[in-house]
Amino acid sequence: MPGRINLLLVEDSEDDALLVSRALTRGGMEVEPTRVCTREAMESCLREKQIDIILSDHKMPDFDSYGALDTLKKSGLDIPFIIVSGTIGEDKAVEAMKAGASDYILKDKLDRLAPAVERELKEADGRRLRREAEKEKEESEKRFRMLVNAAPDAVILVDGDGCVIFWSGVAEAMFGHPAAQASGRKIHELILPAGRPPACLEMLDNLRQSSSNVPKTDTFEITAARMDGKEFPAEISMSAEQLGGQLHFIVIVRDISERKRTERMLLQSEKMASIGQMAAGLVHEINSPLTFVYSNYAYVREKMLLVFKTLESVTGASKQPLGKPSPNAMDSLEAIVGMKDELNSAIDESIEGARRIMGIVKDLKNFSHASEDRWEPVDVNSALDSALNIARSEVKYKARVVKEYGDLPMIDAIGGQLGQVFLNLIINAAQAIKSHGSIKLKTRVQDGGILAQISDTGEGIPEEYLDRIFDPFFTTKPTGQGTGLGLSISYGIIQKHKGRITVDSGPGEGTTFSIWLPESPRGQ
Repeated sequence: MPGRINLLLVEDSEDDALLVSRALTRGGMEVEPTRVCTREAMESCLREKQIDIILSDHKMPDFDSYGALDTLKKSGLDIPFIIVSGTIGEDKAVEAMKAGASDYILKDKLDRLAPAVERELKEADGRRLRREAEKEKEESEKRFRMLVNAAPDAVILVDGDGCVIFWSGVAEAMFGHPAAQASGRKIHELILPAGRPPACLEMLDNLRQSSSNVPKTDTFEITAARMDGKEFPAEISMSAEQLGGQLHFIVIVRDISERKRTERMLLQSEKMASIGQMAAGLVHEINSPLTFVYSNYAYVREKMLLVFKTLESVTGASKQPLGKPSPNAMDSLEAIVGMKDELNSAIDESIEGARRIMGIVKDLKNFSHASEDRWEPVDVNSALDSALNIARSEVKYKARVVKEYGDLPMIDAIGGQLGQVFLNLIINAAQAIKSHGSIKLKTRVQDGGILAQISDTGEGIPEEYLDRIFDPFFTTKPTGQGTGLGLSISYGIIQKHKGRITVDSGPGEGTTFSIWLPESPRGQ
């Protein structure tokens, strides 16, 4: 039973108003009645009081139930309205119900009034709760849209078939598709370049198959495309959610163009720092074979001049009358034949020197070239050899290099960036060795991927530093030696390849960096 009821009686008769109030009291209700009999009085009461229910006579000298219904309607309030009259006919009652009355009760059947009032109050309370819930839902959706549109990322909701249900304002700006046009379309048609393998659909399938009432989340990079066809790098995150008993996917897309530009600049800066650090050694590595080439060229030139001079002498002798060659001519010819091995050796040394120079220049050119996120088949063993070739000047006076290469398949990788990781680790290994140490390069197939290990017999890393060595700008080297970004950048590159990089070290025990890389980090 409801509590105290604020009752508005639209009734010109005080006696009838009293009868109605008593009927409700007999029905177990506690009422606080207010009686009015004009439109103005009713309007004033609705403005000033919190009315729970209106009971109205049908016909009064200056007012009637139709006027009362009209007044209630204009107020915009949702209040139950019951006609209580002794004169209303069936047709009039139906007409009043169509106009908005909740019910009608004849005055000679007031025993029905209390149940009718209780029923209407319950229905009104239900409507109020629904309105509040709807309002809260609208407010929640409004707050959600404000938060989503204030975020820098595009937020997209798709159904189990990959069709768009919600397309945020940021998504509109990022991809150029208005929300109205995006709704109902497949997500890959809106965010991926035409003709590209829809990797995000594969991820949706994986999430759909693995979503056993537990949200699954994955993040990966894609090449996205705007409506005008312009492509840009993006990071996409997906999670599976059960909404209303149906599987849905929340997709968050972030434009990482600026981040990629910054990463490329940072990678290039670190490359140039590494080259600068090795500059003197690289000059020596190129100058040594160049000296061999130059000196051998001078030697070959000297000998060739001697050959030509001897041949001229022999040719001149051949113009004399037929007879035996002079002893001098024979000696000269024998001397030319004796030069064969010396000349071959000098030429071979020059070719080898030129090959070494070409190899260093080629590896250095590939390494120093501006970073591009170009995925390609990469031979890890060859990448290690190229890095070692560049770092040879840092290594050869300190350590002996031991290679234990396994038979490896090609992997999908960004070759230049992987080479940067290997070069950084080889240089670090060389710098950790004071003298007469060794560096081991070891590779093998492991756990469905490639494991590359770079070990040194250097001083090792103190235990208190092991948790910090991949932090940006952390370094144990003296000021001016390194940027403190090498291992941090290496860690980021390996993460981009969906791999792992770990370190095992201790003071005086040397250091081993282990890099595990999947064969196909992009899932292709």
